Amino acid sequence: GYTALGVVHERAWECHEQAVTVTDQLISRGGRTTGTARFHFHPDVAVALSGQTATAGPLHLTLRSPHPFRTQLVPYDMADGFNRLRPALCLEVFFTQQLETR
Repeated sequence: GYTALGVVHERAWECHEQAVTVTDQLISRGGRTTGTARFHFHPDVAVALSGQTATAGPLHLTLRSPHPFRTQLVPYDMADGFNRLRPALCLEVFFTQQLETR
């Protein structure tokens, strides 16, 4: 999907007994490539950030990368039917080359 930009995105999934690990890798001919991962949450789910961990209801997301990364929570409007929007939160993760989400 990003070959026109000279970037290949690879994703690997590992299923464990109590967790799922998703590893995103950006491969570029030009060296280090930056990307943004977005996790959109339902409006009824309480979301909080603490260091490299995000909590969304009973779910705990642990984020890891071999390079420094930055996270932020941003508002978005979730479509809740025809011509109905509800305010919700999106976790944005700005990373370089590789991101592991568990």
